[in-house]
Amino acid sequence: MRSDWLYGSSFIVTKVAYARSLKRKKGWDEVLPVELEHKYRLWEKTMHLRSKCTIPRRFFAEKYDDYRLHIFTDASAYAYATCAFLRCEFKGQITVKLVAAKARLAPMKKSTIPRLELLGAALGARLAENVHSILRTASKTYFGSNSMVVLSWIKKKSHGTHSLEIE
Repeated sequence: MRSDWLYGSSFIVTKVAYARSLKRKKGWDEVLPVELEHKYRLWEKTMHLRSKCTIPRRFFAEKYDDYRLHIFTDASAYAYATCAFLRCEFKGQITVKLVAAKARLAPMKKSTIPRLELLGAALGARLAENVHSILRTASKTYFGSNSMVVLSWIKKKSHGTHSLEIE
């Protein structure tokens, strides 16, 4: 798996801070507001933990009876994200590993949380396609979201009652 699928999401905090500072229309050389500087400093303190992360060349050493891909999505007013976990079962033993994650900033144009949740779901669907094209192992794929609005929109779309357009 590409390492940016995992590490890229760790930069979302700085991207959000940068986008919020742009909205304030301040000069590039002006001091950040206290709240943004505080968030940046907290992020900076955790960056050393990235060196402790390892990305195995191979996810599982044995042949498994069943592989399932689980995709989870979420959104906030500032960003939306998705992550993919591979769940493997072998002789009753279950192993779960994070295989990929993606995050995007919310558009600068104000959007509703349900719309951002829907963008997160679309990002999750694309991530699932990418993971499937690389691993080619999962027998089933499960998608999860904590947004009941998005889940109902998707369910209605599958019954042909509404049209969903996602950029």
